[in-house]
Amino acid sequence: MSIDTKREKINEGAMLTTITDKKFKTNSVVIRFIVPLSEESAAANSLAAQLLILSHKKYGGLTAITDFTNKLYGASIGASTFKVGDNQVVAFTASSIRNEYALEGEQLFESVIKVLLECIFDPDEFSDKYFELKKAELISSIDSEVNEKRTFAILNATSAAFENEPYALPPYGTRASAEALTKDKVFSAYKNLLSTAGVEVSLVGAGDFDKAKELIKQRFDKPNLKVKSYPFINYSEAKAGVKYAEDSFDMNQLKMVMVFKTSYRNDAVNGLFSALLGGTPFSKLFMNVREKLSLCYYCASRVIYEKGAIMIDSGIDPKNLEEAKAEILNQLDQIKKGNFTDEELYNTKLALKGSFVSVYDSPSELAAWYFIRTARGHEGESPDDAQKKMFEVTRDEIIAAANSLTLDTVYTLKNNGGEKQ
Repeated sequence: MSIDTKREKINEGAMLTTITDKKFKTNSVVIRFIVPLSEESAAANSLAAQLLILSHKKYGGLTAITDFTNKLYGASIGASTFKVGDNQVVAFTASSIRNEYALEGEQLFESVIKVLLECIFDPDEFSDKYFELKKAELISSIDSEVNEKRTFAILNATSAAFENEPYALPPYGTRASAEALTKDKVFSAYKNLLSTAGVEVSLVGAGDFDKAKELIKQRFDKPNLKVKSYPFINYSEAKAGVKYAEDSFDMNQLKMVMVFKTSYRNDAVNGLFSALLGGTPFSKLFMNVREKLSLCYYCASRVIYEKGAIMIDSGIDPKNLEEAKAEILNQLDQIKKGNFTDEELYNTKLALKGSFVSVYDSPSELAAWYFIRTARGHEGESPDDAQKKMFEVTRDEIIAAANSLTLDTVYTLKNNGGEKQ
């Protein structure tokens, strides 16, 4: 695809990536603050991000900031929090249509970036009203993950598999830590985030980013900023023996999550192996465990690249638990033995091709792609580059990846004998 990328240093610990594609009608910026994931700060950082967007000195509050963006032809400003490996990422975003589409020659993109930077660096005092509102929303979001049993099972399996590692923690913090937040604690977390986080900035769109880059560089060229770089990749060692953990809820469908650790360090091979095993509608797990034997309602595999792990999560009728577990391991053994056809492997590659191609359709997808590729040690690798690597993967490499797996953790979420949901 016809895109240009450039990566440059803002200062120590702060990097800027520009991604230019003339087909886009909008320009976007993503400013990410990266810190080690910590139970003490995760909830506070997440809440701070939401409050900053509503604490602009001129456009403070939801109504004022919405009116501002609406006047810029539907521009947007927002914040989000997620984790990558052992790090928490607090991201601030802004986008607008390109300046040449403004009816009166307004500098749309520069205006929305300027306000976003003011939200981040020069906020007004957090209001009591929005503090209570956003705190309640954060707690509700944490609770919703408990109520969605598949998500809950994955979170608990992650906690068990990566015990005593930051990755075991949820990205938004725990309910208890969120409930304990005060305005002072959140503001203190914000100041610490501003002075110690690593920074990754992405500018994505049709180009002409000179003014936007200058605005960003001016803000980060401050003597009180002590930004750092934090590694994203920290491979997790397999336990000496399989860890079994379980919880129970009022529910019909049992959830089982199996976590394997791998010593194979090729992302292209691991991604394709996981898709062959359980990542497509014609994968080994789907066609055999679900369709042929009807042992599960769903059964999917994914890679946790930054930790060197493969996770298989499934929904199972309780009476089929042991048989389903055995069949999942059997399908893995089939790949270990090379019992898959060249046609299966090629069709899996074709299925993944679409996910690479679709990245080019959206500025936000491109921004996320290049950030994640950098985090995984593949700086500057385009979707086309990654697709080419994937198509070059051989069956012998798939077999080697499969044989590198060690079963680390088996987590089950069972019915507790109460009223079923």
